[in-house]
Amino acid sequence: MPTLLCVWEQGGQRGHLAHLRLPIERALAAGYRVIVAARELQHLPQLLGDLPLHWLPAPHKPDVQPADQSAFLSYTHILQRQCFASEDELIAQLVAWDTLLQLVKPDGVLFEHSPTALIAAWGRPFRKILIGNGFSLPPPASAGQPLAPFPTTPRTAQVQAELL
Repeated sequence: MPTLLCVWEQGGQRGHLAHLRLPIERALAAGYRVIVAARELQHLPQLLGDLPLHWLPAPHKPDVQPADQSAFLSYTHILQRQCFASEDELIAQLVAWDTLLQLVKPDGVLFEHSPTALIAAWGRPFRKILIGNGFSLPPPASAGQPLAPFPTTPRTAQVQAELL
């Protein structure tokens, strides 16, 4: 039986889990074993509790306080505030995700606002599917800017200096 791992690492509330419902239902109907690694397990019973799933806690940076989204000039700023602000934090998160991926051995991973999990999955042979909105998906890379500013980010000299 093939295994689909659905991961949600960042953001709050139930909307991220709600995005997973339809793909999970389709995967189950197609005969997949589905494992959900979620940031907030307490929401799973209400949103996905009627489905035959396996639940795991998702590795994530704890105690991230909500912030005004306009404070984020680029996806890099999101990563720094919500995922890892140092090399040590990044390594710890990658080791945790690597361990989870080795234990689950998925045939595919569905990523819902899970940037560190996506980094940990880099180069692995399983299929990768990203879902979410423009805020939770990394913007496409361009030459010289692997994590470009958001399209709504002002291009003033002060902002450009902050981005550097």
